[in-house]
Amino acid sequence: MTTTSMAVRTLLIGLGMTFLLGGCAEYGIGPGGQSASISGASVAVTGPDRVAAGAQGDTLEACLARIPKDATEGQRLLAKLSCERDERDRQAILAVPGP
Repeated sequence: MTTTSMAVRTLLIGLGMTFLLGGCAEYGIGPGGQSASISGASVAVTGPDRVAAGAQGDTLEACLARIPKDATEGQRLLAKLSCERDERDRQAILAVPGP
C-alpha cells in the first residue's frame, strides 16, 4: 500500500467517525447508546395509590392529572387527546358483556 492511499483511507475513516458521532450527538444519544436525560423536566410523584397509565383502574381525571404543569400548549393538547382516546377505549371495553 502506498503512503497516499493510507492517508486517504485514514482521512475517510476519520470523516466517517466524525459524522457518526455527530449524528449521535444530534439525536441526544450519549455514550453506550443511552438517551441523554432532559434536565428540568418535572416528574410525577409515585405513591401506593397511583394507578399506572393504561391500567384497568386508570381514569380520564387521573390521566389528565399526569400532564406536567410545565408542558407546552401543544404537548398539553396532545396529552389531553391521548387521555380522551384512552378513556374511549376503556369505555368500549367495559361496554362488552363478559365474565
